Amino acid sequence: MSNKWTDAQWHAITARGNNLLVAAGAGAGKTAVLVERIILRLTDPHDPLDVDQLLVVTFTNAAAAEMRERIGAAIAEQMAQHPEDARLARQLALLGRASIATLHSFCLDLLRQHFYRLELDPAFRVADVTEAELLRADVLERLMEGKYQAEAADFLHLVDAYGGSHDDSQLQAIILQLDNYASSHPEPTAWLEQLAQKLTDSATCRKWLAQLGEAAKDELALARTALQSALAIASQPEGPEQYLEHLSSELEQVEFVLDSVATGDWDRLRTLIQGISFARLPGKRGGDGELRKQAQQARDTAKDCIKKLTNKLLAQSSADLLAGLATVAPSMSLLCQLVLDFRARYAQAKQQKGLVDFSDLEHMALRVLRDPTGPSPVAKELRERYAEVLVDEYQDINGVQEAILQLVTDPTGAGSQLFMVGDVKQSIYRFRLADPTLFLDKYKNYSLHPEQGERIDLAHNFRSRASVLTAINFLFRQLMTEQVGELVYDEVAELKPGATYPEEQHAVTPQVEVMLVERATTAEADAEDDTLEELDATSREARL
Repeated sequence: MSNKWTDAQWHAITARGNNLLVAAGAGAGKTAVLVERIILRLTDPHDPLDVDQLLVVTFTNAAAAEMRERIGAAIAEQMAQHPEDARLARQLALLGRASIATLHSFCLDLLRQHFYRLELDPAFRVADVTEAELLRADVLERLMEGKYQAEAADFLHLVDAYGGSHDDSQLQAIILQLDNYASSHPEPTAWLEQLAQKLTDSATCRKWLAQLGEAAKDELALARTALQSALAIASQPEGPEQYLEHLSSELEQVEFVLDSVATGDWDRLRTLIQGISFARLPGKRGGDGELRKQAQQARDTAKDCIKKLTNKLLAQSSADLLAGLATVAPSMSLLCQLVLDFRARYAQAKQQKGLVDFSDLEHMALRVLRDPTGPSPVAKELRERYAEVLVDEYQDINGVQEAILQLVTDPTGAGSQLFMVGDVKQSIYRFRLADPTLFLDKYKNYSLHPEQGERIDLAHNFRSRASVLTAINFLFRQLMTEQVGELVYDEVAELKPGATYPEEQHAVTPQVEVMLVERATTAEADAEDDTLEELDATSREARL
């Protein structure tokens, strides 16, 4: 093992015979590990692979180009050390045809080869984002016009309820958004068909109420923190001690609810929170004026939390909530049917123009790879072709992409192996319908069920000084919980210093300054926008 690698990195580079999930923190050298793993697979003295036996999936085309370049440079470096090695020269020659690409590019190549299985025009082309959006808008407009002409009462009611104050633009936006969500699922039609049914399914509704109960208790925990802060201020030597009795009583009420009520017991949780009372604070002006003001502000924060719960989240009983869901179920069923009609018409419009969009690339590839009983012959052929599938930025894939990856690899990892690398803490593409729970499920399950796969944590950071990492770890421990960040920021998740820096004599340890940027109010944001509009392009770019 080279001294340049940590034990965990070297294990990620050399482990074989099982699916691997590498949880690589920021600055952990994941790309270097990925490239080194590939090079070792190509130069393995016992079981060497050709570079075209690997499928390397990246998130962007730029990342794919960089990965190909880095692999080429690593092969060239090996050739410089072993100029007589004909096998290395062969790998460099094969690199141009190696499958190093985004998943969309991989799917596109698959459709080019198997268009006849889908009744797809062999001269099809991929619509760019603008072209696809314009076509979607046109198809939806025609669909809505037809519905208006039919004058169905249920449709007109849906428009009145969800269309907006002046037109149906909000309803159209909902239809397009639901279409996007459906497209991120392997079975979009089935997903849409079961959505409305969930509104009247008692088990699903109980699950929703439990989730809302968790949200209510999270808000209540904020009230507890605020009251604890107020109590600490009032307990100071110059604090307003006349507030102590009231603050202690209010804190006890909040803690009683948090400790004694299950999140699934909606009505009891609602009743107890509504019963939390805040008496008028004593008018006696004892203690330091500034501390008195701080205690009052902290207490007001707690009161606002309780008010928010009672007036909004907990405003209705479970019976009222379930009745409301049942009432809207017919409208939701119609809404889902509108989305299904839109999808059918949009697919027809694309077929007439010989177009596919980016969602089609994934779903059509899935149709090529999957039969009703399991992997198709094409999928089995790819399993034979690729000895290993390596996926970068795995935390940002969606359900369709996951299904594709599972079809081209051996689920046990004994045959074609799946190597996934990413960091769920850096998942930023949920707005593009990435599903980080796919990463999290494996992150948790691989530790409990090693027969499913192995998890390797790369926690050493080679980018920052220890003082920076200490500050980051401190902040993330306070902020990142399973409820907020879907992952507990514990000793396993925290970043550890991996780089060494020269120490100067009498040097002061660098201090970390945290700057909090407050969100602008609507008026302030509008004023900022007006100011930016007055600037020329260069100045505006510099200002931003």
